[in-house]
Amino acid sequence: MIRVLIVDDEPLVRIGIKSTLSQCECNLEIVGEVSNGIKAKEILSKTEVDLVLTDIKMPEFNGVELIKWIKESQLNIKVVVLSCYNDFEFVREAFTYGAFDYILKYDIDVQSINNIVCKVKEDIDKERQTSKAARAGNNSRERINTDIRIIKNNILKELLTGGNDFERSQVTVQLQRANISFNCAALFRVVCFEVDYPYEYDKRFANKPATLCSEEVKNAISEYIRTICSFEIYCESNYRYFIILDVSEIKDKLSDPQSILDTFVHMRYLLSKYLNLSVSIGISTELLGYENLPELYKQALNAIDNKIFEGAGFIACYDNTNSKKHICCENIEKIKAKIIKEITLENFHGIIGLLAQLKKEFHVVEKDVSAYEVKLTYVSLVEVIKVHFHNELKEFESTGLEGIKDLRQVNFLNDLHDQIVDVVIRIANIKISILIKKDYSEGVLQSINYINTHFSEETLNLTKVAEIIGYSSAYTSRIFKQETGKYLIEYINEVRIWYAKKMLENPKNKVYQVAEKVGYANYNYFSRIFKKITGVSPSEYIGE
Repeated sequence: MIRVLIVDDEPLVRIGIKSTLSQCECNLEIVGEVSNGIKAKEILSKTEVDLVLTDIKMPEFNGVELIKWIKESQLNIKVVVLSCYNDFEFVREAFTYGAFDYILKYDIDVQSINNIVCKVKEDIDKERQTSKAARAGNNSRERINTDIRIIKNNILKELLTGGNDFERSQVTVQLQRANISFNCAALFRVVCFEVDYPYEYDKRFANKPATLCSEEVKNAISEYIRTICSFEIYCESNYRYFIILDVSEIKDKLSDPQSILDTFVHMRYLLSKYLNLSVSIGISTELLGYENLPELYKQALNAIDNKIFEGAGFIACYDNTNSKKHICCENIEKIKAKIIKEITLENFHGIIGLLAQLKKEFHVVEKDVSAYEVKLTYVSLVEVIKVHFHNELKEFESTGLEGIKDLRQVNFLNDLHDQIVDVVIRIANIKISILIKKDYSEGVLQSINYINTHFSEETLNLTKVAEIIGYSSAYTSRIFKQETGKYLIEYINEVRIWYAKKMLENPKNKVYQVAEKVGYANYNYFSRIFKKITGVSPSEYIGE
């Protein structure tokens, strides 16, 4: 039974969430609903709650303050944030205080709520299993081994993340309890292994239990590392693993950066060869004593952070001169604001051009921004797209096309850019819908995609399109006419006039300005084409 508390200052939202929760597959109980964080604190202080669904912006005591209070009160409660697309700065802060997940208010439906609640239930069940394992007596050998693995992973997590402020004597007891033979005063190094393509990983291991998959990865790592030194492996998730190395006795062997890199380059190769698994690796420095494990953990994460710019198979040692400053880049925010404006205007050419600028700017400031900040920018843009193009995205699903992936599991800037551009192109095709056939050849489809998103370029013509898709002009023209029944220049004009009609619906747009915006430098030529396609002149169209 999952006990749920709903916190939102909008009564209709609370009613909607209650209604949706009532249709969930998981066994749950709504223990209360309140309008702000202060009232939530009162309930949480006297009622057992497993899950809090909380709004971010509320009067008196907002969602971030509530999450912070829950953490400081050491309450074992999962918090899921209810946000709007423009709440992402608050969402970022919420995650720093331990928020479990977030969901957009616009996306709340039975499926999304059910997915969230099931994730929470799975996590709670694991924790309850761990707690039960800690109290267990004499069970079967297999059950004991499983319990020890869970206990060990939790202890390693606490040591690495600083979850508990143990005295050294307490640490020794905890390590012995979990069959960990570390010397607390040893010289340590921490190495982070991160799966490059989580979606491919999930597909490959779809028919295996998650715990079995992680054990396979840990076993593969262990086979190689045990020939070098004593170690333990903490599994943070199926996609990220941390190796704590005791390098006290092998300092000379792994003392210089090149020998360290060579060692883990070979480790990366073995994972690719035997598990067909692409990973990136971040390596910390060396520090004495278990007290420094949290610092080494941060260093390993910092070292691997640049993979988002470098690509799959990235490997690096920590360098404190290159540590991220986590600054707010003004240019990034300006470009993001422009993209949001173009989304609301449905200017697909503008969106794609600005996305290219955004990608370029991230490369300019890559030493100052973290992978988290890059992903957050793209995730927030996707949420704007989801809201504005809700109906078009529904059409993706109805036609069997894959919708927008969870970009939080996309690890590279190029992939983030490509995926959001692909969605924009598909939305543009649906919105324009001049050509509705679905099974064009690759060359014709590429031509349509390019025209739909580059129509405003004055130089757009058959030669340019042929160059982009890699065919000759003659062949491009022939296959386009054969498959669509239209000449390519005819389609370019139809797309331009389609956009021109949309722009002319706004009385603030002058006809000559619209002509330039859709790719016609010559106003008279624009007027002739407009009348040829619509049957009326631009002036007649707007009723002048």
